[in-house]
Amino acid sequence: MRIESLKWLVCPSPGCAGSLAPSPSFDPRYPNPAQQELTEAVLSCRTCGDEYPVLLGVAVLEVDLGAYLGAFWDEIESCAAELSGLHISREMRTYLGIASAFTGQPGPVTRSPDLQWTTSPYLQAHFDPGSLAGDLAPGWWKSAVDNHVAEKNEPYAWLLTAARERSGGPAGGLAIDVGTSVGRGAAELASLYDYSVGVDRSFRAILAARRHLLGEPCPLETYALETEKGRWEPRTLPQADHPASLDFVVASGAALPLRAGSTSCVAALNVLCAASDPLEMLADFCRVLTSGGTLLLSSPFWSDATPEGETPLAAGGPEYLRKALSPEFEIVAEQDQIPWLLRVAKRRWDVYLCHCLVATRH
Repeated sequence: MRIESLKWLVCPSPGCAGSLAPSPSFDPRYPNPAQQELTEAVLSCRTCGDEYPVLLGVAVLEVDLGAYLGAFWDEIESCAAELSGLHISREMRTYLGIASAFTGQPGPVTRSPDLQWTTSPYLQAHFDPGSLAGDLAPGWWKSAVDNHVAEKNEPYAWLLTAARERSGGPAGGLAIDVGTSVGRGAAELASLYDYSVGVDRSFRAILAARRHLLGEPCPLETYALETEKGRWEPRTLPQADHPASLDFVVASGAALPLRAGSTSCVAALNVLCAASDPLEMLADFCRVLTSGGTLLLSSPFWSDATPEGETPLAAGGPEYLRKALSPEFEIVAEQDQIPWLLRVAKRRWDVYLCHCLVATRH
């Protein structure tokens, strides 16, 4: 975690929004003498006293920390096993109440093959789109994918172009990319705003974003590409800039660790339709945005939930979203059926037709 991020981020506990600082009761770890990057620490709220860990350089700013760690600890351990020269200390395990701190046994050192899927297709789609059709035989699908990539006809390009055109240049202030995955949206917003933070509930995705786009806590230079089912091949990631005005943290889009009215731009690409309560998430976007702030949204209005668990947004489509936004926002740009391609494997693709809009906060 970058120390500078503490100027922007606050305690996510409902009704608090107190400032955060490394707790003096836990010796923080820095990777270099400049001490601008925390690799392990406990962040303490100066108002309510709640505490949040920094693990492997990732700040976990979850309201219900115990529930989050219970659900994601195996993933965090698997991430730790992939990093050379970096681990979760016994002191941190003791603080978190992790059993391996008391048994003397290390945590899991094997990685789950399923975790490849949580980042690899997104690393390719975000940062290496030119390779999407690289192993396809000539034919209609290869031509379609090649044309799609060449024309940059996808939600990120459309929304970020709209944001740049609306601002007319550097906009200033803070930008938040909710559900950032491996970080492309947050990285592009960093060129337009004073500071940009990507948030996601996936520890693995946030760590991948930090490693590739910031080079911290150690560079991520390759990803695994699934060819035939269960067969993975390494690919080199195109080199990325490491902007100083960018960071990534674990947090919920419905409980953003930001003060009310503190944010100039909120982006959420293909996130709302997967949220259990999209209206709650939209309300939090509204809370953190300043008057005149920009909201960038895309949604395919599709989720993998069962019919019983389907959200009104996924079922209601663009009209439902327009009505949900109308009390607090003005829609200034909108376009439907913009394709988003995700190559899961050589013989399996996910294709979404997204609705994109730009709105401003009243």
